[in-house]
Formats: sequence, C-alpha cells, structure tokens
Amino acid sequence: MLDIGSGLAVFTALLKNQNWQTSIIDPDPVAIQHAHNQSATHHTLNAQFPSNTLTITQSLPAPFSLISLNKVLEHNLNPVPILQAVLPLLHTHGLVYIELPDAENALLSKLAHMRNEFFLEHFHAFSFSSINALIRQAGFFPLQIERILEPSGKYTLFAFMTPQASKIS
Repeated sequence: MLDIGSGLAVFTALLKNQNWQTSIIDPDPVAIQHAHNQSATHHTLNAQFPSNTLTITQSLPAPFSLISLNKVLEHNLNPVPILQAVLPLLHTHGLVYIELPDAENALLSKLAHMRNEFFLEHFHAFSFSSINALIRQAGFFPLQIERILEPSGKYTLFAFMTPQASKIS
C-alpha cells in the first residue's frame, strides 16, 4: 500500500497489524519522521508527488495493490495529472482510494461560508459529478463513490477506483 501525502500516516497505521507492506510519500520531513516514530510504515520517501517516477520506483516497492490520496488532490491547482501519475505505480488490478471535501453538503450547512471544506489551502471542493469527472478524466473507472460526515464535522466524498483498462464489467 502506498499513501501519498500521508500527513499523520493514519492509513498506514490502520494497516500496520494487517500484514500489509506500507509505504508513504510526503513532502514534509516531519510527517516522514512521525511515520518512522510510529513504526507505521516500511518504506518512506520525502518528496513532492508527482516527482520522477524512476526515483519513486527505485525508492519504494512498486507496483502497489492499493494507493491512497487522502485529502491531497484539493490542494493542487490541477488534480487530474496528479491522479494520472499514480497509474505507473499501481498494480494492474490495483485500487486507488481518494478523499476530497464535499462542497454540496458543506454548502447546505449553517455558516457555509466559514466551512473548512472551502479553506485550508483548498483550490477545489467537489460534488458527486465533479469527483466522477475527475476520476474518468484521469483514466480510472469509479467502483464506489460515497459521502460521509466525519466525526470532526467535515463533509467528505470518498471513492475507490480502478484503471480503465482493468474495470470490472
């Protein structure tokens, strides 16, 4: 499993006791050190994603069966190429998991203009239609798209996807 933009390495920590070999890429050396301190990952790469794919494959055990981008894509001006850059790192029948701010539900809430979904260095917030468009423009097929209200009160969309070439009929 590869967690891109791991932050606190929550996903890799969840998989720590499940016999998954976990890796992270994060541009923040503090996040990398935190992952090491938590023993949550087997491999780390302190780098901005996407970077040179050759560097990544030499540093981490690609291809991966699962790649996550949890609260990452909304921080990029153009998220499509970021998601496309995952393809060479993904196993042929692998899955990608993303989480993004849910603009539709956030707009319906009280004080919508002050919601975190629209700030925190976010260039984008998403709807069911726009997350589906993002997935398909990047060359993936959506397997599941859901919306949740997190315990923190954030409205979130999450999706599992597979590369178009390996979509399930």
